[in-house]
Amino acid sequence: MAMTKRIKTRYSGVYQRTSEKRRHEGRPDVCYDITYKIGSRKVWEKVGWKSEGITAGFASQVKNDRLSEVRKGKAPTKTKHITLNKAFELYCKTHLAATKSERRIRSMYCSGVKPVLGHKMIAEISVRDMQQLATSLVGQKAPATIRHYVSIVRSVYNKLIEWGDYTGENPARAIKIPRVDNDRTRFLTRSEASMLLDELCCRSLDTFRIALISLHTGMRASEIFGLMGENVNLSEGFIYINDTKNALSRVAYMTDAVRKTFEDIEPQAGEIVFPARHGDFREEVPDTFERAVKELGLNDGLADTRDKVVFHTLRHTFASWLVSEGVPLKTIQELLGHSTIRMTERYAKLAPDKKEEAARLLNMLLK
Repeated sequence: MAMTKRIKTRYSGVYQRTSEKRRHEGRPDVCYDITYKIGSRKVWEKVGWKSEGITAGFASQVKNDRLSEVRKGKAPTKTKHITLNKAFELYCKTHLAATKSERRIRSMYCSGVKPVLGHKMIAEISVRDMQQLATSLVGQKAPATIRHYVSIVRSVYNKLIEWGDYTGENPARAIKIPRVDNDRTRFLTRSEASMLLDELCCRSLDTFRIALISLHTGMRASEIFGLMGENVNLSEGFIYINDTKNALSRVAYMTDAVRKTFEDIEPQAGEIVFPARHGDFREEVPDTFERAVKELGLNDGLADTRDKVVFHTLRHTFASWLVSEGVPLKTIQELLGHSTIRMTERYAKLAPDKKEEAARLLNMLLK
């Protein structure tokens, strides 16, 4: 990038350069550098851009921190003076690159954390900032999703501390997530599910197949999108689910309709089962699903989001149908991949009332 020469600022050891291409607020962007000595060696360090919120005064504080570290015999660390976005990239490159969770965690960070805190220096993010982020999302996102956002930030800081790149406090260490009742109460009847699948089949074969698999196995959209050919065992009728929301692998069992779907697809090892248009992994449910729901009027007159049909309703319907048929909650917990039985207990109210039957049985035994 073409830059002008360094120019002294009114702060000792702080210089600025102007970009000939990069713009900020209609003017050429300004980059701030600092210089200091380690022994007899002169060191130059880029602090950051004005468009990133960096000022000459802040750069001076960074320089003073460097000199303090040098006087204490410590090697100056640059990491604490980077933005959370850059810290997250370092976290991904160093820690997540070898895991299957990188794509999911990147997606969550970009949707929930980056727009609010990504531009801030990691040393400037406070516990209050984190609490405000969590509180502002209540009612918009599920509590579990908010916890994931906070957990991502907490993990980034923990790794920086573990690597010796950051010595401050972790602002996400003790964030409290306000609890709200946002459990979905809506599930589809047999006729509604049949109508929805028929409508999807007319509109998009791919969306129909994805919806059918979710309805018949309880798989999340992200789990279906992450399926590779080797995860589908047609001979045994199993689907191996590895890249899950809670990182717990599990097995889904094929119904006849699901098996027929995969037989038509003919999954190949090393290939994505449901690739996006350009061949990579899908990130979102196709808009076709929402259009089909609207066409059928499944959400007409409903204001409460908990009552509306969304793609996740298919997973909820899968569990609700099983509970209503008397399948034990423990079995449903394992099929859904819930980390605790408490998450599955929301369906308990749909279970057949066995108390009266138990009382009759006891009465017969005591006669």
